[in-house]
Amino acid sequence: MGELIPPAALAALPPANAAVITGKAFFPDLLSIPFMSGIGIAFGFSAALFLAAAAASWLAGGRQPHAAS
Repeated sequence: MGELIPPAALAALPPANAAVITGKAFFPDLLSIPFMSGIGIAFGFSAALFLAAAAASWLAGGRQPHAAS
């Protein structure tokens, strides 16, 4: 992060804040919560689609529309 932030902006911050921003934990912590939220939404949506496909398959019964006669 220290290379992405202009030196003038880092110099304007209090030293404690600049140390937090340029530390090794700030950026991963910044991204982890939105990433985990997105993963939860994606897996939840895929589970719902899986259940819908399973229900559609079950409701179709023994029909095989593309089976060779």
